[in-house]
Amino acid sequence: MARSKTIIGLAVGVSLVLLSSLSILLYFLLHQDADMVEEEEWICSSVYQRDRCLKVIYETSNWKNAEQYCLDEQQQDAYLLSIANLKEQKFVKDLLRRKSASSEKCNNFWLGAEWNSTAQQFQWIDGQPFSSFMYRTHHISNKTTSNHGSDELESRRLAFNTKSFHWVVQNQDQPNCFVCLWNSRESVKNASDCQDLKKAGKSRNGLYKINLIDQEKVESHKIVCDMENSGGGWTVFQQRLDGKLVFWNKTWEEFKNGFGEKSLHSEFWLGNELLHRLSTNHPSVNLKVQLWGDRNPYSNKYTNDYLESDYTDFRVGDESTSYTFNAATQWPNNGNASGGWFDITCASGAKFSTVDRINDPLKTCVHDFHLGGWWLHYCTFAALNGEYDPPIGWADGYGMMWLANGIYIINPRKTRLMFRKNT
Repeated sequence: MARSKTIIGLAVGVSLVLLSSLSILLYFLLHQDADMVEEEEWICSSVYQRDRCLKVIYETSNWKNAEQYCLDEQQQDAYLLSIANLKEQKFVKDLLRRKSASSEKCNNFWLGAEWNSTAQQFQWIDGQPFSSFMYRTHHISNKTTSNHGSDELESRRLAFNTKSFHWVVQNQDQPNCFVCLWNSRESVKNASDCQDLKKAGKSRNGLYKINLIDQEKVESHKIVCDMENSGGGWTVFQQRLDGKLVFWNKTWEEFKNGFGEKSLHSEFWLGNELLHRLSTNHPSVNLKVQLWGDRNPYSNKYTNDYLESDYTDFRVGDESTSYTFNAATQWPNNGNASGGWFDITCASGAKFSTVDRINDPLKTCVHDFHLGGWWLHYCTFAALNGEYDPPIGWADGYGMMWLANGIYIINPRKTRLMFRKNT
């Protein structure tokens, strides 16, 4: 009987512990910050205006290099952290209290405040107003507290101390951890291509993130944007520089998903699936082809020339059509790379071919002429994904080639393909 009571008592005790644990778990689930979400290391909260996002960096750096890191992270849309009010201050304090526990070297985090000698006060580099109450709240002194580098007033910067949670004045050469603040998430979160980003105020070439809606789900993709050429807003989907990355013998899946490092300084292919989605996302899309030089050692006609041509009605079908190509020319006003007919527009209606899925009736175009990874129909007048060095002969329609002005085949040194909505 006594044993039964003991067992019953233990069961009741375990039940109470489980209920207590469940209650604690439910409490944290119900009371967690519903306004905060982590996106690819960026922590976003409605505490900051326009849902701006923060990223904590646990590597130490001087102030200048830390600021450059933030700029590079989001193509000049991110800065070192600014704090405009006590609400933001509390959010940052709680965030760093949790985060800094994992890193002993992060006693101070750089803030995006620099000394303004004219105004004789600190100012936020992202343009936010610097409230005077921050001086009183954090007891900021006018004495530089670091022995690193110059003691000149212009070298003063602010840092957030994780021990006292006060701001401290330090020399800009002091190595500290830091926090980046992404300022323009709201203005670009619905951008679906480089032109949308351009209209949102983006002006720097480089890698950007876009969002596409697929069956009521938002998918994020990274694309390369040319924001300078012909007004900017161009989405780059192909670039070749030196032939180090082989294109022509990549598989169907590789061309479908894309390959290479997405950068204006690298060779890459965006991917046929994304190319289809972006080129059909608007009723009218323009294509731009850029070509640099001719590597043919037996000719000097186009050796150092730059050629470009523009085309209208550009689009790429979905995979069920084998990513069928379409483009039209506006000759004679479409540029100096085209003769108006015998160019890339001859591929209109052609299906994409790769070494493992040849849709060209003449299979030697891929196998022997190394024109794979392109829209082929009894070969082509342009194959910018062909083998960099032609397998048979120069200026004869093999490998990476283009028919310039409708009469002369060149083997370009460098190529770039990009598109933009016609609005």
